Amino acid sequence: SRNDVIRERLGSELKPELLLGLCALHIYISVSSSHPGQKISLRGVEKEWGLDPFLPQSLLQNYKEKTLRKALAQHLKIHQNQLSGNKASIIQAKLRYLRILNELPTFAGVLFNTVAMDEKTPATTLLVGPRHGISHVIDLKTNLTTVLFEFSQVTKIQLFRESQGVARVETSVTDTKSLVLLMDWPEATSFACLVAGYYRLLVDSKKGIFYRATGHLPPPQIIKAGMTFISSLE
Repeated sequence: SRNDVIRERLGSELKPELLLGLCALHIYISVSSSHPGQKISLRGVEKEWGLDPFLPQSLLQNYKEKTLRKALAQHLKIHQNQLSGNKASIIQAKLRYLRILNELPTFAGVLFNTVAMDEKTPATTLLVGPRHGISHVIDLKTNLTTVLFEFSQVTKIQLFRESQGVARVETSVTDTKSLVLLMDWPEATSFACLVAGYYRLLVDSKKGIFYRATGHLPPPQIIKAGMTFISSLE
């Protein structure tokens, strides 16, 4: 995700040019979402948000401020010339961002921890990634996983409020019983968004599969998610 690029948690040392391109895409997505159709200037972004929320420490430390601004402005201009700034182009920008991450050779996926439902359904760990689909992690130390579903099999993901701070995640799958899990709200939302994003990237770019049931909004106080990003899983 964009936060993981900023926090440099992908387990891969990205080339500066690639990192600058991702940061410029992040700016484009954020500004276009807040101000659709508006021409984006780096000066305007600095005035409204500042640049720190969009840049990892390595860029701030390794580039002179003037050089960094110039390079970032050039990348931002390229994205604006290629994308129109409307709702469809924002989706295209997000898919482009995810596609770049998907092409990184060391990006295996993201781990998600579930909450135990009862004695018969204990807490478990899932891996979501381009090469693994939705997989069950049997033993992380030995990299033992088993694929539960490919993204092409998923038809819908819904979130329901189960209890304070906990969501019930129902993943509907073609020709089989739905996968029902309990997760902390932020982790459940990240899981659903990531699966839906990969569905659009790898299966159907025009179809959305993530639905949040009416009246089942997350609680005001959000518990910090316990996701872990895996750089390689051979």
